[in-house]
Amino acid sequence: MNALEIRNLEKYYGRKKIIKNVDLDVPQGVLFALLGPNGAGKTTLIKSVLNFTSIKSGSIKIGGMDRKNFRGHEKVAYFPEKFFFFPYYTVEGVLRFYGSMYGIKGGLMKSRIDEIAKYAGIHDILDMKLNKISKGQMQRVGIGSVLMSEADLYIFDEPFSGLDPIGIKNIKDIFQSLKKKGKTVFINSHILAEIEKIVDYVAIINKGNILYSGELDDFVRGRSLEDAFYNLIEGGE
Repeated sequence: MNALEIRNLEKYYGRKKIIKNVDLDVPQGVLFALLGPNGAGKTTLIKSVLNFTSIKSGSIKIGGMDRKNFRGHEKVAYFPEKFFFFPYYTVEGVLRFYGSMYGIKGGLMKSRIDEIAKYAGIHDILDMKLNKISKGQMQRVGIGSVLMSEADLYIFDEPFSGLDPIGIKNIKDIFQSLKKKGKTVFINSHILAEIEKIVDYVAIINKGNILYSGELDDFVRGRSLEDAFYNLIEGGE
């Protein structure tokens, strides 16, 4: 069973077709990246998977269940491109809020917060309010809030945004750790050099069409991901 399976997906905005007969498989337990230029349909595809938007036709299955089945979404955690929360909350308060939302109770909450705070590199700012932390720290808080869940499929939309090199390395290590636990990590990112270092599978989308989907090594064939991506988008090989 795939973590995510899409068949013949079509999505329109008005009369304009945004997603065009997309087929896509994301295996379980891998690091997967969805890549494409601006306006290619990446965000629309993610919103379709999460049932945030309607689709014209086709099917989407999460862990073998239709996207409209609530049980399928119980094991999905989503990190949006821009993470926001009430500015008067402390970092610990945010993690506690999300922990409660994910059903963590009693004494488990404190130990889970400590674990995730160290994991995300925010243990030293737990007492700070969100309106007092940097953009990069906010990004880590958002990622930490997602990690409070025990999901099987994690979807990250531009997770490296606003992070310095140390923050990026920290998040890549988190992704690798999730993979070792058998989790599936689905990443949408523009930072090809960092994606190339960690993912197993890629899908390339442009103008609503999937141009390639499969193992990273089979796509790059000895080239850099940047070169392979550019050649495909610009009509090369």
